[in-house]
Amino acid sequence: MSYGYRLNVEQLLLKNANNSWLETSRNLVSVKHSDPETAKDITLMSPAFDDEKTISLCIQAVLGWAIATEAFVNLAWQNTSSTAGLEEKEFKGTVEKIKYICKTNGINYGSLKWRDDLVELFKLRDYLVHYKDPITYIGFSFAPKYQLDFCRQNMERYQSSVMSLMEVLGGKLGMDVSFLTGEYDLLYYNE
Repeated sequence: MSYGYRLNVEQLLLKNANNSWLETSRNLVSVKHSDPETAKDITLMSPAFDDEKTISLCIQAVLGWAIATEAFVNLAWQNTSSTAGLEEKEFKGTVEKIKYICKTNGINYGSLKWRDDLVELFKLRDYLVHYKDPITYIGFSFAPKYQLDFCRQNMERYQSSVMSLMEVLGGKLGMDVSFLTGEYDLLYYNE
């Protein structure tokens, strides 16, 4: 007889990311911005320019959602017959693995309305952890990039895309996704 426990990292990361976003959403302020192409004035709900705590919570939410997604996709990869024997390192990142899992399991990736938002989440994650751009003055009518990236509309789209992906893959692959409704489990027990 064998048994074991697995830490449900994807659930914990998602829970923490969602909690960071919940706290963040209470502290957003109105930020004026001008669309660089149309010069149309836009008002965004974003972290204040120098609100370190709220900006940090936004970063935690973005990184948490991206890492939770990666952990969930890796779990799906390990437990799906369509990927059995495939070396996941051959795929260029989580989005490529998602496309492959969808393709081999009858999910039309191209029809998923939230797929572009998920791609944007991973681009932002990569930008945050790989690039070292300074904050530069870009004019009084333009919000800095981080205020655009972390505006309410974008953050809600990132979060929704993660939840949607987990729901779709979980449903198709028979994975338990009850944690999406708040029923988080620290450990998975297997006998």
